Amino acid sequence: MPITFIDIREYDLDTWWNKVLIFKYADYGLYFDLDVDVKMKLDFLLEDIVDNYISVVDTPWKDEAYFAQNSTRVATEAFLCYGNTSVMGWRGDHTYLIDMLLDDVFKHTSQNYGDDTFINRNGRVKYFSRRIDSVIGDPYFEDPAILIHYQPKLLLPSPDPDEAQLRAREKY
Repeated sequence: MPITFIDIREYDLDTWWNKVLIFKYADYGLYFDLDVDVKMKLDFLLEDIVDNYISVVDTPWKDEAYFAQNSTRVATEAFLCYGNTSVMGWRGDHTYLIDMLLDDVFKHTSQNYGDDTFINRNGRVKYFSRRIDSVIGDPYFEDPAILIHYQPKLLLPSPDPDEAQLRAREKY
């Protein structure tokens, strides 16, 4: 697959909304957010892409109990939908999403907190069949192939060589 670069400045969309633009430039593709950590082969992603659908990450941790929680975190959750677009695969024309968004940007960005909700509500969406998770050790998946929203621990150089060696031992 070729890599497509998009000059997003001409659209003047806010942050993650620019992700929807990818459908203008490619009728097929496999997309990853920058905070995705791939742990295994990606063959299953390619196998899950079907004509005229956008495959997204299933979020089984966002079940009815999750949405029923009475907490500020859930009430203000940025991704109040069941599918996550940190990893997407598609084949077919999905420019209808761009047309819809650009036709009334204010309406859609007000009604949908982010691109996840917008794409899930308005797109032809299906879920990837397996193992994409947000954290290691999540009870829903024993061995995730891909982690989304991954934040690696960085080992920063230390001026003290003994401290740096200790950090390296702790890592392994």
